[in-house]
Amino acid sequence: MPFSDLLVGIDDMALYVPNLFLDIATLATQRGIEPEKLIRGLDLRQMSVPDSNEDAATMAASAILTLIRRNKLDPRQIGRVYMGTESALDAAKPTASYVVGMLEAALASAFGERAMRHCDVVDMTFACVAGVDALQNCLDYVRLRPEKLAIVVASDIAKYELNSTGEYTQGAGAVAMLVKSAPRLLAFDDAWGVGMESVHDFFKPRRAFVKSEVVQAVLNEAGVGCDAKSVTDNLTEGGVSLFAWADRGVSVFREMPVFDGQYSNQCYVWRAQEAIEDFRRQVDVDASHSVFDRWRRVICHLPYAAHGRRIGIELLAEDLRRIGQLGGLEAEANITTPEKDAHPKVQAAYIKALSQTPTYQQMVKAKFADAQLASSYVGNMYTASVFLALMSALEAELVEADTPEGATYGFVSYGSGSKSKVFEATVQRGWRDVVAQFSVMTLLRGRQSITFEQYEALHRGEVVGPFSEKKVLFALESVGAVGSLAGTRTYSFLND
Repeated sequence: MPFSDLLVGIDDMALYVPNLFLDIATLATQRGIEPEKLIRGLDLRQMSVPDSNEDAATMAASAILTLIRRNKLDPRQIGRVYMGTESALDAAKPTASYVVGMLEAALASAFGERAMRHCDVVDMTFACVAGVDALQNCLDYVRLRPEKLAIVVASDIAKYELNSTGEYTQGAGAVAMLVKSAPRLLAFDDAWGVGMESVHDFFKPRRAFVKSEVVQAVLNEAGVGCDAKSVTDNLTEGGVSLFAWADRGVSVFREMPVFDGQYSNQCYVWRAQEAIEDFRRQVDVDASHSVFDRWRRVICHLPYAAHGRRIGIELLAEDLRRIGQLGGLEAEANITTPEKDAHPKVQAAYIKALSQTPTYQQMVKAKFADAQLASSYVGNMYTASVFLALMSALEAELVEADTPEGATYGFVSYGSGSKSKVFEATVQRGWRDVVAQFSVMTLLRGRQSITFEQYEALHRGEVVGPFSEKKVLFALESVGAVGSLAGTRTYSFLND
């Protein structure tokens, strides 16, 4: 992709992560898991934990405000704020509208009331790929209106049931991106490979519960050791059960997902393989080379830090098989392709052998490793995960001997449900000045550790006041409880 003032892409990025983190070794010990299984096996070290006054909206607003201030942007010139999230706060009102409301409050003294009244805002939802969807839409917007600015923000809280198999992959944070013409950082082509199928690998459906299930869930979350019947039988007022409303059942959304981890991992691979196939049809890829050969770095969605390199070998093998070039890697591994109906253990042994070849290990070191570094200290950020990986890789480039200017980065994104998008971007001339301001690892090293007891209290919503010793930019003040204002969220800007 040649350099040109007509290119469109990411001009700058800003990261926000909560100031609190839980050490993975602490969690593992409390859950009876060997810490090295998570640290060495999944490359997990710390987990970002949102404080009691934080949510997806406050994190998004904080990341965007950092972006606006750093670039001295006039908010009246921002045409779009598109938000990717699966931690939405309302089924109708977009979380992005809360975000812009907070930004207007923070910027009012300099730019007047409702400075962003002409800004288009929207939430996009497709699990962890929604932030990529928002980016693609805003790139198209700026291509049509090159004088305009757009901001994409991906913000999420990855939260699972306590003591579940997903608990140790939790994380939280937001990444905001300034999208404009003639970008300093990355320019994007218009080739986007897509693989999509409607499946149920991970989802947050509306679920129906009867009275006993609702009460028992509350008791379990609160850590109360008694059964639902003994509680409901005694909670009466005037001879009428306070839970009578639930006798017919209640339909609710829950922030914790229904998921099948192994199946979701497999769906990730299948959709990404389909997206790579679609991408190859759109770009001029040498028929004798893997698509990975054209990419200096491979930026993947990371549900846990080591995931990119784990699935990378399956994506590479399928791409090589598709072009008839798999034999060389198999010869290096001294193994042959198993039959299609081979036992899963045979298939797994085959993939493991390929992954241990010097060729693939060198590919991991060169293309995958730096992108996963920050994730080890944050955990899963859902929609923001792939963008944190990008920032991590770019920051690592600052200490490389050779410059990535003009190099191509490949992206493999995924969202459960399920969809993958594969695309690429070219590193622009101004990348170094932009990345020098990221300070990702400095930010992560400056956070505050919390105890296991504090973590569980936050998870259960038992904390009234915040634990963090560092003041946040934006804070959730209250949630309406009565009448027409029930459920409305009120935020404050804590002027720093």
